[in-house]
Amino acid sequence: RRPGSALEDAGSIPASSTTTCVVRRTWAHARVRRTALFLPRPCAGPAGPQVLETGGPGAREPADSQHLREVRGTGPAEVVAPFVTECNTIGARRIAVILAGDDDLAGHFFPDYAQLLEGVDGDLEAVPLTSDLPAGFPGCYDAFVVGGGPTPLYHDLLAGAAAELEHLVRSGAPWLGFSAGAMVSARDAIVGGHRVGGSSLCPVEWSEGLDQIDVRPGIGLVPWAVDTHAAQAGTLGRAVEAVVRRLTPGAVALDEDTALIIDDTDEPVTIGSGRSWWVTPCGQPDRSGRVAVRVEPHAPLR
Repeated sequence: RRPGSALEDAGSIPASSTTTCVVRRTWAHARVRRTALFLPRPCAGPAGPQVLETGGPGAREPADSQHLREVRGTGPAEVVAPFVTECNTIGARRIAVILAGDDDLAGHFFPDYAQLLEGVDGDLEAVPLTSDLPAGFPGCYDAFVVGGGPTPLYHDLLAGAAAELEHLVRSGAPWLGFSAGAMVSARDAIVGGHRVGGSSLCPVEWSEGLDQIDVRPGIGLVPWAVDTHAAQAGTLGRAVEAVVRRLTPGAVALDEDTALIIDDTDEPVTIGSGRSWWVTPCGQPDRSGRVAVRVEPHAPLR
């Protein structure tokens, strides 16, 4: 989201963005201005099963259609198929599609998500993300889709339901988050910012309207921070700085058109046309400030 975008002008800015999934697995996926996290069934350890996504086509679309950017891009069926399968397997009857904005704005973009998830047997219900969430939310739903848009908004308005959302997902409710939905799903949620002190970390267009890097307590579905559009938007530096500053013990930055599959026993597997960039401390971060960056999959040396 760029400052002055339609979403911001519509007054729908309080915070959040990103998403992804599979049986006892964590999926992460990224595209141009789209990220998603899907959690189908609980897995051992603090991570849980999820899918994270960022993504979209290489060309930037007009800035007046944030939600639409979140669901466009190559290979959308591949991204949502595990979520659709899991919802149908567990017999999910009510699936919340949480979208930033009021009834009109959420209703405008809901058909795009509904088309993307047309294989779901249950009922997809648009849930406008405002200060007045529906009665019974989130416990009245069997699965959750969190759309893209302003990350700080998603973060702030889902904060009150974070503990219950984490419990529901760890108890088996599938979760699919796009961009903002993927980022806020983390224990340590990077919600925006483009600088640390006077040094630039990423282009201001990807700052979510925030100046300094901002990491806040997230929903806690994965134990590391998540950033998205790494190669395309240059956000890897922000993920690195979050680890260097000890704002999170680790981070993963995802390219567009890329999915990361993780379970509680196997090594993470990256699928799609891009890469996942894993950032971990190297030695004593409080003394050296050094981190290691591991790229998956890595290109063979020639």
